[in-house]
Amino acid sequence: MITEQGKVHYLLVRGYEEFHDEDEWLGIYSTWENAIATYEREHAALEREKARDLETFGERAMQLAMREEIQIHSFEETTGRWRYHLQSKENLQK
Repeated sequence: MITEQGKVHYLLVRGYEEFHDEDEWLGIYSTWENAIATYEREHAALEREKARDLETFGERAMQLAMREEIQIHSFEETTGRWRYHLQSKENLQK
């Protein structure tokens, strides 16, 4: 996507809101449509993984892991502006 400022890149990340040392970068996309399609697949896969792990390890052991999420951030290359958590419900209709 190209805005008035310049090209925007969408970054898909698997991680936690509380800390980012262990974030896993899943991909960089040049269109919102590709980013959100991959987000939906990765989000569904993570939810299945959480359900399996919860059954295996129990709720107490899974407290931190249950907060893991798939996130979409954007970077506008001309201005250097970052935007975080674009996958929130109000932004999914972009």
